[in-house]
Amino acid sequence: MKMAASSVSKGKQPAEKSPELTVVGYDIASHSGFSANFRPENMMVNNPTDQASRWSTGSNNREQYICVKLQVSGSSATIPYIY
Repeated sequence: MKMAASSVSKGKQPAEKSPELTVVGYDIASHSGFSANFRPENMMVNNPTDQASRWSTGSNNREQYICVKLQVSGSSATIPYIY
């Protein structure tokens, strides 16, 4: 991010730098189950408006899960997840 020279010359504090975002690949490591047409691999297609790109178990209990293995080594400060 570049800052305008006028904001520095007026003695204002520079804006906090936004972190760079990197898209990280992933694989499905494990899951609790799935419905016939909503396999875990479907969620790897990034098309939120297409129901065929979703994962579902068809179960109403809260014990459903999906684990992903990130294709990077090291740690990450923030991993946003939208559900």
